Amino acid sequence: MAQRTLQPLVAPALIAVLYTILFFAIDHSRWFPLQASNWGWKTSTLEAISTGSAKRPIAYLMVGVSGLVLLTKRRRQDFRVHRGAASVFILYVTWSWLSYFWADDPNLVLKRLASFTLLSLAAIALSRSFSERTFLLVAWAICSMFLAMGIISEWKLGTLGLPSSGYRFMGTLHPEGQGFNCGMMFLASVANADVVKAPLSRLLFGSAAVGALTFLVFTGSRGPFAASLLAAGAYLLFTRKRVTVLQIALLALFVVLLFLLLYGAWQVIETLLLGRTEHISSLTGRVPLWIECWRFVARRPLTGYGYNGFWTQEHAWEFSESQDWVINSSHSMYVETALDLGLVGLALMLTMLLIACKSGLRNLRIRPAHTTAFYLALLTFMCTDGLLSNLVVAGGFVTFVFFCAIFYLCHSESFVLQNQCRSTPSKVRYQTLWHPPMMVTPRRSPFC
Repeated sequence: MAQRTLQPLVAPALIAVLYTILFFAIDHSRWFPLQASNWGWKTSTLEAISTGSAKRPIAYLMVGVSGLVLLTKRRRQDFRVHRGAASVFILYVTWSWLSYFWADDPNLVLKRLASFTLLSLAAIALSRSFSERTFLLVAWAICSMFLAMGIISEWKLGTLGLPSSGYRFMGTLHPEGQGFNCGMMFLASVANADVVKAPLSRLLFGSAAVGALTFLVFTGSRGPFAASLLAAGAYLLFTRKRVTVLQIALLALFVVLLFLLLYGAWQVIETLLLGRTEHISSLTGRVPLWIECWRFVARRPLTGYGYNGFWTQEHAWEFSESQDWVINSSHSMYVETALDLGLVGLALMLTMLLIACKSGLRNLRIRPAHTTAFYLALLTFMCTDGLLSNLVVAGGFVTFVFFCAIFYLCHSESFVLQNQCRSTPSKVRYQTLWHPPMMVTPRRSPFC
């Protein structure tokens, strides 16, 4: 009996362990807490832009091979291809590959395109093979292992400490990346706690959510922190029947007024900024950087400079000298996409997001589910943090999860049900977006 219960978890567990190892090789470094404060290491990263790392191509190749293996697996029952979403994604991939021909550094762009294609293949295969609930558990497991390895790494290096002036928890990533990982773990923990029924499992996921949020604060990453709160509010809005926007606004207003009464205005601002009050007006130097980036966008407004190919050694050194800090990204997924693929690529990416969100909202109306609400909240988290970070389009685990969320929202049976029922007399009545649907199955189609 126990063997039958554990058997469905074997494949997801293997996938979680495999992807933890592969994406750790792609994105992480166990020496990062020591390297981050080394100016020589920061400048060496600019010099290594064209050469890259020797282990990353092998890890990307293994991710692609895992996708090919998963394609041989039987697809999930509720998987249906959404033609509109698939067409836009194909156009996005095609435009990305065409950018090779006008790139400033074709060899660099070719490497990034190969990595992106392998990631996309794995994301398509995984979303086709495993259910939404299974991937929710796999994503939580990977984020949890990344956080655990980060804590162990800092403890062994002697850099782990209590939050103090100037300290930011890094683990094996940059604080912004670690904050993003903790934010995804927090959302996945909350969703898993709603999905499971066993009290011990709920206690486990609830404790994981508290731990992830705690270490998110320790990273001092303001973007992921604000995005996590907004995404959590969106998740509650999609899943809790009695929660309204007015109630959330009144609760937020109450918290702010309470802090103002107890601590004063500046202390509230400092608390919300996680103790980082420097360069508030310029968003830690991002505004001057964005102004200079848009000047380069204006030179090639439609085509861009090649997929993930703008930040060559020449551009990185030029921006670092003009901005007076080491720069190898635009610190915004929207600006980064405009630089790499032009306004055409940016429009295609935004179209994919709009289709995914529209599909998710329709899925909720037809079949309310915590997993669907999680993927919508996850996209909310990524798009909000993307205002101040380019992690979503930088490749690696975050890009992989981003496309998995889009594929799960678009290519699910609930959306196809809505499309097929348009031509039939409507016998489906919905109370509200958050209430369970009252459905009467017509005889004309088994899918309606």
